[in-house]
Amino acid sequence: MSFGIPSLFKVRKGKQFEYMPRYHDPAKERKAELEAMMAAAREGRDHRPEDAGRRLRREWEHKRRVRSSQNSAYNLRMVGLIAAMLLLVWLFFNLG
Repeated sequence: MSFGIPSLFKVRKGKQFEYMPRYHDPAKERKAELEAMMAAAREGRDHRPEDAGRRLRREWEHKRRVRSSQNSAYNLRMVGLIAAMLLLVWLFFNLG
């Protein structure tokens, strides 16, 4: 497409891609963890890495329960819709 000719259609610009490399530095992570533990000790609260694991497991379990209840509600709606559709088909063929 040339710049002098107008177009009826909008031409999309190409998608931009931003790549930000990530590096793993175990020493830096360990230092940050130790600083967090020292800050927690200064504030009088206990900060242990295994507490984070337990908290993560508890959050996953909660999300699993919520997802399970949502799935059961969805399944109940689907059974109700299928039953209603079967009833309508039965009524159409038997009364019509």
